[in-house]
Amino acid sequence: MLDPPHAATGDRRDPWLVAWRITTGDGALAVVLLACTLAMAATVWFPQLPVGASSAYGRELFTIQTRFGDAAQSLQALGLFHVTRTVGFRALLAVLAGLLLLRTVECAGHLWEHRRPVAPVGDWRALPNWTLDDAAHTLRRRRYRVTETSALVQADRWPWGELFPLLAHVGALLVLSSLLVNEVWGWQVTRITVQEGQRVLVPGTEQWVALDQGDLQTRHSRGIQAPVDERGPGLRISAVDVHGQALRLRQTPEGEGADQLLLALVEDPYLNTREAQFAIPDSNLVFRVTPADESVAAPILIQTYRSPSGELAGETTITGQGQLTVDGVTIHVDAAPYAIVTAAYHPGLWLALAGLVALSLGLLGTLGWPARRLWLRQESDQPVMSTEALPPVPDRGREQ
Repeated sequence: MLDPPHAATGDRRDPWLVAWRITTGDGALAVVLLACTLAMAATVWFPQLPVGASSAYGRELFTIQTRFGDAAQSLQALGLFHVTRTVGFRALLAVLAGLLLLRTVECAGHLWEHRRPVAPVGDWRALPNWTLDDAAHTLRRRRYRVTETSALVQADRWPWGELFPLLAHVGALLVLSSLLVNEVWGWQVTRITVQEGQRVLVPGTEQWVALDQGDLQTRHSRGIQAPVDERGPGLRISAVDVHGQALRLRQTPEGEGADQLLLALVEDPYLNTREAQFAIPDSNLVFRVTPADESVAAPILIQTYRSPSGELAGETTITGQGQLTVDGVTIHVDAAPYAIVTAAYHPGLWLALAGLVALSLGLLGTLGWPARRLWLRQESDQPVMSTEALPPVPDRGREQ
């Protein structure tokens, strides 16, 4: 017995059925995907503010205000500088997930329903120069599933024709699920500065990132990602007096002194300069450090001033490592390039990878092995065919 391929005509007036067809149709999915594409394109067109009220947020906001001027406030109110964190974008993803879920249910239903022959649809047309057995044999050679009943022959691409779309939809749902997992259980910390030979903790976590000496390769705790956003010059500084006693160095007036100081010569976005200062309070000396350029091996100019007069006591340029002596104080300088990294924990990464694999296989399979279904039956002296798609059975003359 043949199953009906579609609902009866009367069912088309059922509002629930109409709603189902709209939400599972290609048009609704295309509209939502277009909206998502435009939203993601906006993240490329407009700079995105980092998460949190950190110094990085302030620097990026200053850059945005400088670039867009008076329009910056209106654009920020529209959410164009934090697109992926807006309620509208998240609602869009929720709608997309809902549509994909409904389409997945429909694909699973097709896979189940089409395991048995269904009633033919479409207009019947003659197949001249063919016999019913030859047509069925040709379809089998083309790896169609051929099911014969007492009345007709059905050829289709079940199960792969229905399985590949199902796989694509499941893969897309896995990718969206990974975004939800990352949002709930994941985290990201931007602009972590680490210098050569240094290991620092990621703020608010027990994870760490480090920058190896020599090759300047980053290392980090297992299970997190730490891509490098920026590299630049830096110094490791220490000082001793005439008796060889270590002197305390201080980078800010309120900061604690240290026997060794690490200086990352990061560009100040407000002043558009790369420089740093430090002082040796016990010797009344203040130092200004300026790199020649932004490369990790840039020559660095060190200027020494006496405090409180501000008199320039001397200056020298150091490349790599060196030392200078001022008023009986010897300052040892070693290059210590810095890297600015973004540390992130994405627990949904493997879920996303599995989803991308399933999505890719499903799309490629759908393109290479689309669902097709046709029916053959014998009428008088020749077979006739009805099909849901382009007929794969060629003209008999070409086949020969």
